Amino acid sequence: MGAAVPRASTAPPPPPPIPADATLYAQVPLAVGDTNITGLVVPLAAAPRVTGRVEFEGTADKPSGAGLTGLRINLDPADGSRLEETTLAFQAGRPEEGGSFRTFGVPPGRYVLRVTTPQGWHLKGAFAGTTDLSDLPFELGARDLDNVVITFTDRPSTLAGAVRTNAAPDPNAVVVAFPVDSSSWASRGAFPRRMRTARADRDGTYSIVGLPPGEYHVIAVHEESFADWQDPALLDALSRVARQIRILDGERRTLDLTPAVIR
Repeated sequence: MGAAVPRASTAPPPPPPIPADATLYAQVPLAVGDTNITGLVVPLAAAPRVTGRVEFEGTADKPSGAGLTGLRINLDPADGSRLEETTLAFQAGRPEEGGSFRTFGVPPGRYVLRVTTPQGWHLKGAFAGTTDLSDLPFELGARDLDNVVITFTDRPSTLAGAVRTNAAPDPNAVVVAFPVDSSSWASRGAFPRRMRTARADRDGTYSIVGLPPGEYHVIAVHEESFADWQDPALLDALSRVARQIRILDGERRTLDLTPAVIR
């Protein structure tokens, strides 16, 4: 005899008092033996979501109401997997014209908030108190997480420079930036904000915009050293020969690099 956990979700309009746009979800423990189980009733409840508002810091023109409603706000599983339910994997919350938002309901679990950005703006963070939900995984339980503030800025940090090999521009280089803290190399969703890459242009220049403040390893490599670069084992090897820098909020930092050889 083994243990199983049936799970179910659906998105049709439920009866009151559950909200009409709720995602319904259930998870219950179940002991499974060699006898068929019939008549099992699993009650569905509204899946939790994140609610709050969007704000803008800066002097650039703020998006119009239509521009706001075009943004997408997703809950990304912290382990980097996709949501099991194919339908849910493509659902996104969208702000209302007044700036309030709520995500699509998802099964309880650990998530990272992912947000598209309007033109001319960059994501500063999605804050629940002082915790940035776009950067740190958070536990979403049976209840909604409310009062989250998604903040955009027109003064993002910028890391830029040139990559040269034998004093000549190297257009074949890839610049990799990742946190010094190795605990941040995993469980940050499929697209971690603090792990970024940029390919050098024809003149060898590169630019990475919008890194959150913090301590980073930065290194230039060639394509053969670039495969599966988010693998912690490869990041460990890169960290041994990378440059270490600190990025401040809104800082414009210049860093020229020479491609490293990873063995």
